[in-house]
Amino acid sequence: MDQLLNNTRYIDSHAHIDLIKGDKDDIISMCINNNVEYILNVGFNSQSSVFSTNLSNQYNNIFSSIGIHPHYVDSIELEEIKRIFENNINNNRLLAIGEIGLDYIKSNKSKNDQIKGFETQLQIASENNLPVIIHNRNADEDVINTINNFKNIKAIFHCFSSNIEFAVKILNSGHYISFAGNITYIKNDYLRDVLAITPLERLLLETDSPYLSPQNLRGKENNPVNIKYIYSFVSEILNLDLNYLIKNIYNNFFRIFERNTNEKRD
Repeated sequence: MDQLLNNTRYIDSHAHIDLIKGDKDDIISMCINNNVEYILNVGFNSQSSVFSTNLSNQYNNIFSSIGIHPHYVDSIELEEIKRIFENNINNNRLLAIGEIGLDYIKSNKSKNDQIKGFETQLQIASENNLPVIIHNRNADEDVINTINNFKNIKAIFHCFSSNIEFAVKILNSGHYISFAGNITYIKNDYLRDVLAITPLERLLLETDSPYLSPQNLRGKENNPVNIKYIYSFVSEILNLDLNYLIKNIYNNFFRIFERNTNEKRD
């Protein structure tokens, strides 16, 4: 796929609009007015997943994902996510299962329960040819080993925070790496080292709003409109023309989500 851009079109590949303070219509309008053409609103439990699918059905510039974050995995939530998926199986605004994964730092769920919930959702993705959006905190080996048990899984490692050795491993497995505002933080040289070895065709950028505002806005609530600062920072670090970076991120997004976004291609 070789798309050509006629103007600036940012994509925020991971946001939680439901968690941002303020009127959702105003937030989305502000993004449109600032050339944020598409936003992937990411579910993290059953309630947020319903919100995400409803929002994407309401706005042409919003796509959705559904999933149970490792903080929320339990049998009731997993049954709910199955029901939500069944209700949206033909919804072409639903792009992925996520965010899902393992968190061995902050989650109070046991490792066994987290892995079981992760496997349940990977199975849905595998059976339906959907990419997965991965939350991974201090669980590198368990995450990749669990993913490798399922066929045809394409994964986006959102808000990447692991080391360069793990980055090489997941890139060699064909997965994507997405960087958030923490790539701009002064002390995070290790993330910029990972960025330097990430092939441009495997790169996505995100805000993870309302979290992780870029360095120039630290301490303030994040918003998808701030994706432009992350693009600008990455273009400088990689010594790439900004428009060239924008074009490539745009292509990457529609490549990995090609199952449901064919109608959006140029």
